[in-house]
Amino acid sequence: MEQNKERFNHEIGKVTIRKTNNKKIKNTKTINTKYDNEDIFTLIAKAELDLIAIDTSDIIVSTTTNSDGDVTTSKYEGVTATFCKLHWAKYKNDPPSLPMFRMLVEESECDSSNNRYTMDLVDIARKLDEHEAEYEEKYGVHVMPPAGFIFHESRVGSTLVSNSLTAMDPAAHRVYSESDPINQAFGACKSFTLCDMETNVDLLRDVVYLLGRTSVPTEKRMFFKVSSAFTTRIDVMQAAFEYVPWLFVFRNPVQTMMSHIDPTKLKTFRGASYPAVCLRSKRHPSEELQSLVLDKYDPKRHASELSDVEFCAAHLVRERHRSFLFMCAYYSYLQAFMHNFSSKATLCEAALFRLKREEHRQGAAVEYENLVDKLITDVFPNHFTIGEEGGLDEITRQRILDVAKVYSKSKDHDRNWKEDSAKKDASATPEIVEASDRYLSSSYAALRKTFCVYNRAWHYVYFAD
Repeated sequence: MEQNKERFNHEIGKVTIRKTNNKKIKNTKTINTKYDNEDIFTLIAKAELDLIAIDTSDIIVSTTTNSDGDVTTSKYEGVTATFCKLHWAKYKNDPPSLPMFRMLVEESECDSSNNRYTMDLVDIARKLDEHEAEYEEKYGVHVMPPAGFIFHESRVGSTLVSNSLTAMDPAAHRVYSESDPINQAFGACKSFTLCDMETNVDLLRDVVYLLGRTSVPTEKRMFFKVSSAFTTRIDVMQAAFEYVPWLFVFRNPVQTMMSHIDPTKLKTFRGASYPAVCLRSKRHPSEELQSLVLDKYDPKRHASELSDVEFCAAHLVRERHRSFLFMCAYYSYLQAFMHNFSSKATLCEAALFRLKREEHRQGAAVEYENLVDKLITDVFPNHFTIGEEGGLDEITRQRILDVAKVYSKSKDHDRNWKEDSAKKDASATPEIVEASDRYLSSSYAALRKTFCVYNRAWHYVYFAD
């Protein structure tokens, strides 16, 4: 790996700028020479360049220990941050046309190496933080704290949530929809074999800090829709931002399955078919998914031997299980569960885990059915505390209703959204119905039992018996 790199370091105070030959936009380490190094740092300090990617492949963690050999502090290094000028107005003016962060990156011509600038993440974050008051006075820059995180099991309406957050108040809201920096930060330590929880928390906080810097005076709230795979890392977010509200979006399992494995949803390129999102790891299933299949469903079969329908269902229950169990306070139950399943259980149950485990009750689960109405009447005004005491005003409500009429990932295709739940139910094969019932019904039932009571000061999540 080092043979392909051509690095040089140039110090601006404590800021190191690096140059390499890699031209990939993801995990890029390419630096443009359009400006000199001092100009680059000034543009970042003025919030005229935006963080678009980070590279954690060379992350190194150093620790200090006390006289007993216990680790007292840990610091990371070796992570690079890539910046480019994003055209946020294009997304804010029409969220469904650029529903994913990578589309905004491409639309802003940030896939061109001429427009990208890469620096050491730790150096730039520390330098900016040390002089933030000066930059606020000199450049009018302020830092938005995170106002909410959206997790989901994929194909369940989460993009509608992020589009609605943008459309309801484009001037005040900045929404990162499955952005590379956030995804890379969540996945940096993986099974905590590369670094520990403390390091992962520090990295996530640094990334969120850099993403929250803005020179637009009207911007006040920042939200993150996280890719579904990182539902299993809700614990990192909770440790980093324990008082920030978060949401888990889920849906009827048959409808979710149909959204994943409906042939019309599968990608093709040059005649080759690409698997549905839920099937991408089938050739090399994770240990936690294999444990789920062996311990809970079929002790005689390897996960890779499941049919596509069964594997998709098992993948989705992984999302739900972690989300659910992350919220529970029943310690004896958790001990029994963790004995049978790894700490990185499955997607749907991941949300359940954190919903039950959470101390400060900042999490909530919301079902796809009547989602727009729930966003307007409950989730946005109460859980994310947006708007006045009386709830959202009529103008804001109408903006949400208008964007909800457009397919959330319309791009340049048919923009009219059509309710498809009944169609999915009617089109589901017996195998899909059976797999959904076998793998997903229990976590779906548990999620539906959750209900929330809110007021402006506190957020409580209760679990029905």
